[in-house]
Amino acid sequence: MRDETMTTEEPERSPRLIDKAPRAAIVRRDPILELASVDRRVPSEAPTPAAAATADASIPTGITGLDQVIDGLPRGSSMLLIGAAGSGKTVFSLHFANNACLRRLRTVILTTAQSASKSREQAKQFGWDLEAHEKNGLLAIVELAEVQASRIELTARRGIGSKNGNFTELLRYLPAGLDILVMDSLSGYAAGLSQKELHDGLGFFIQSLGGRGITSLLLMENNAAGGCKDLALCTVQGAIRLFKWDNPRTGSRQNVMDILKMGNVKTPVHFLTYDIDPGGFEARSLEDSPFGD
Repeated sequence: MRDETMTTEEPERSPRLIDKAPRAAIVRRDPILELASVDRRVPSEAPTPAAAATADASIPTGITGLDQVIDGLPRGSSMLLIGAAGSGKTVFSLHFANNACLRRLRTVILTTAQSASKSREQAKQFGWDLEAHEKNGLLAIVELAEVQASRIELTARRGIGSKNGNFTELLRYLPAGLDILVMDSLSGYAAGLSQKELHDGLGFFIQSLGGRGITSLLLMENNAAGGCKDLALCTVQGAIRLFKWDNPRTGSRQNVMDILKMGNVKTPVHFLTYDIDPGGFEARSLEDSPFGD
């Protein structure tokens, strides 16, 4: 006869982890849990010389022309990338994330702007294999819209409110040992917050990232409402603005990059121009820029 007392020693199971779900659609992927486990999927081998070389220095963006000017992003700093729709912010961020993974830096992309599959497809257009980085445990892509939907569903069941921009909660899911965080976009995640909520939440978020040595790239729309852009500019260590400009010398419209600030690096007084070609982002050096003297 089976000893019924033994059943009390079995660990309690979560409904999400049941062996046989009535329907496959009921079992929903939890990207937050996947994000929290990304550190366990990263190979435990010794860092490559490239990664070791950047341990106490800046992290190159991988963008030709830009790294020669700013010498990469200071490790542990947060950089704001501002631009209108279509200016190339997402391509810039994917270029940076791919380069970080190639240097075996553990990277997370938090996206509100597009799905993970769309990010992978867009990266492939430039020859960047994000799926390979994910399989190697160097990259995790989390759809914040899906996370927020799950949170709203949960809080609705409990009869409490829910809103975007919970930076404290977001921090708890960033895995230990993370090197790079890309957020596309900050303005999308913080939509609906008051200026005080954004000031307090974003300030704590960026300070916490720096304390953990995480280098972050935060994307923001140029027309972000409610003073969001100004507050973010005051909080981050670096900022770059992308925009289009009608060049009177050539009579053509050009993509222009304005380095507003960059940590302890002296920012250039001249603009840089940039192109998005099959290899990704490419910025012109100051000497080649039509804006220089």
